Amino acid sequence: LLAEGGADFYEWNNGEFLSATDIPNPMVSVEETTTFTVVGTHDFCAGDTATVRVFVNDSPEVSLPTTIPYIPGGTVSLIPVISGDGTNYTYAWTPANEVACADCPQTTAQPDSTSVYTITVTDQNGCTASASTRGTPVLECIDGLVEVPTGFTPDNDGRNDELRVLGLADVRLFRVYNRWGELVFETTDPSEGWDGTYKGKPVNTDVYVWYVEAVCPVDGSIVSKKGDTSLLR
Repeated sequence: LLAEGGADFYEWNNGEFLSATDIPNPMVSVEETTTFTVVGTHDFCAGDTATVRVFVNDSPEVSLPTTIPYIPGGTVSLIPVISGDGTNYTYAWTPANEVACADCPQTTAQPDSTSVYTITVTDQNGCTASASTRGTPVLECIDGLVEVPTGFTPDNDGRNDELRVLGLADVRLFRVYNRWGELVFETTDPSEGWDGTYKGKPVNTDVYVWYVEAVCPVDGSIVSKKGDTSLLR
């Protein structure tokens, strides 16, 4: 910070965030946007006051599961959870030559037992966040072959707009119910997700129950699973 005007003495507030409170140019370190006030005095003249606001931008946040299961020789989807305002974000996956799209927010890959994938998200201010996941081979039909996100935001911002079944099993039925047990979505198409509408109209923010039937690619057995997810607008 820099106070100008030729005062002989200075007194800053919020001293716990400053390198000194009695100089014109203290260094500041804050984790959130904060206003600082300085009073300058000169000889016997009345003091003068000035304020400055230090803005702290929110960094993006990104997460991936620690491990991602895969069927040897198969393809997996890499879908991170990214939070923040999403404005002008850029994305970088590494190793870039081992994913289908190295600069997309989501991508696919064909892992092996040594594969580790990392995504780095950079916002318009140059702030970054990274997350990594490691491939784990699946040799038997486990519960994690079918996964459904615990929440989604159908606000047409290009991120988490649809509720989809994830995992390695071949989905043959996906249903979503509201809290009164009314069926609001059903599909047998594994590529189709729920966009948060019912009879053509957006549904309210709430918790919805889902049910999935799928075929385990390891031995062809039927896997069924149910749970709930939060729709947020």
